[in-house]
Amino acid sequence: MNAVLGTVGVLVATVGSILTAAAGFGVLAGLRRDRWLQLGLRLLLWGAVVAMVALELGLLTDDFSIAYLANHHASTTPLLFTIASAWGALEGSIVLWGLVLAGFASSLLAQEDQNSLAPKVKHLIDTHIHIYDTRRPVYDANRPDG
Repeated sequence: MNAVLGTVGVLVATVGSILTAAAGFGVLAGLRRDRWLQLGLRLLLWGAVVAMVALELGLLTDDFSIAYLANHHASTTPLLFTIASAWGALEGSIVLWGLVLAGFASSLLAQEDQNSLAPKVKHLIDTHIHIYDTRRPVYDANRPDG
């Protein structure tokens, strides 16, 4: 059950990220894609939440039918370390960072001022790039080329 729930969460988040990326590039091109961008972000955020909850439920119930848990979890581990083991290996870390980035993107675009959507999308893309490439500076609204 937890494996199916996690897989559904990852699939929903994947669809949301594709929709968000397509709508975001549409916004940068000058097209108004606010509804699609918000829908994509909702799918991305809810999919990431469902995937992380499924992973934590699997850990708390010792569901060793999930390969991640079979490889990185022991039923004798104390509760605090069991919860933290969700992001203790690469797969769980990716789920956690997907959740963090989805939350960041949702909070950035949920702000009241929808007239300045293009700078927010550019900031979001630059921030995602910065996380994976620390040599690139984060977008600064005060820079003349930003």
